[in-house]
Amino acid sequence: METGRKKKKKINLAILPNMITLGNGICGFGAIIKLASLRFGPGGEILNSENLIYAAWLIMLAMVFDAFDGKVARMTKTSSEFGGELDSLSDIISFGVAPAVLVAMSNSVMATSPFWGRVAWVFSVAYVVGAILRLARFNVENSLDESAHEGFSGLPSPAAAGTIASLVLLSQFLQKDALLLSFSWIPSEILHQIGRAIPFILPVIALLLSYLMVSRLPYPHVVTRFFKSKNNFDQFTMIIFSLIFIALLPEVMLCLCFCGFTLLGPMVKLKEQLFAPENEKEACATES
Repeated sequence: METGRKKKKKINLAILPNMITLGNGICGFGAIIKLASLRFGPGGEILNSENLIYAAWLIMLAMVFDAFDGKVARMTKTSSEFGGELDSLSDIISFGVAPAVLVAMSNSVMATSPFWGRVAWVFSVAYVVGAILRLARFNVENSLDESAHEGFSGLPSPAAAGTIASLVLLSQFLQKDALLLSFSWIPSEILHQIGRAIPFILPVIALLLSYLMVSRLPYPHVVTRFFKSKNNFDQFTMIIFSLIFIALLPEVMLCLCFCGFTLLGPMVKLKEQLFAPENEKEACATES
């Protein structure tokens, strides 16, 4: 009887991380639905641009679900192959397909040339392919052990999706609310121009993100390292100040955070390449 109760309790606990994972996939699907509901005017301008904002925030919400489903599964000791496969399928929707559609549709906001429109779609497809390959490789190399979740080989697909979503949010913010950032040395018209330029460069950024996802550049697992920290006061302080800055200007701060994290891998690799010759010389001198 006692064994049956324990088994039932374990089954109930196993549902929790899977439900969180499904929340991830549902947010991704919701983002795609919002993008499919975009309406365009005669000149190619978008008539309900708020749908771009909703889609970007849904991708952000999917990231929140994705950040905690694996952690909850390991804490409740209910990690399973089923949960891993479910997580990958949800990630493909939320961090593969949804961001790619966001890139293509936000580019359609501008009255661009047919050629650049094709480029946007082709680069969006490249992003989807990169995300699928990244997730497939992660599944093959992934381990249920906690120590295997301290870092990534290649840019994680949620971070790539977050970079795209945050750039779209920044673009919409600068086009509509740039006066909030207006300073004497930054005319609001310049900020508007930057906001309008982002959709043009977004397909190129998506292509670069596709490469970073399939690369072997090292990236830290921020959530795991945060929870493994033994200093609770530092954690609390970091959360408070992060929330303050994000609440002040969420579009700007999120974009800075995601772009900074994305550049972390190439910067570390560049640093290694710059200092590698000196290290090799020292090693050769030591051996001789």
